[in-house]
Amino acid sequence: MNKIIIIFLSLILLTSCFTSLSQKMDGWKRKSETEIVKSWGVPTRTYTLPDGSKALEYFYGGGGEIYQPPPLPGYENQRNPWPTRVTTYSCKVTFFLNNYGFVTDWRTEGNNCA
Repeated sequence: MNKIIIIFLSLILLTSCFTSLSQKMDGWKRKSETEIVKSWGVPTRTYTLPDGSKALEYFYGGGGEIYQPPPLPGYENQRNPWPTRVTTYSCKVTFFLNNYGFVTDWRTEGNNCA
């Protein structure tokens, strides 16, 4: 019974995390391009789509972690046989604006968009 309660509470917690990002981003719908730029700054890229609408892209990245496991005991003075693992964090946020310059939709990509 306790396992079921823990699983249920975990699912609620996970759902609330996804919902909060979605709710935060949905708050930008119907905002003007000017409001986006005032809050987010100048976009990394701007696209004009064939129908005349726009996409504003913001990219954040470059941070990361480097992990080098310690050498095996007795091999401290030799080349470490374990590979170095590098994890980089990034997030790309795209706002889609209609022909009147208002946000109609958004999309996020990356591993650091929360």
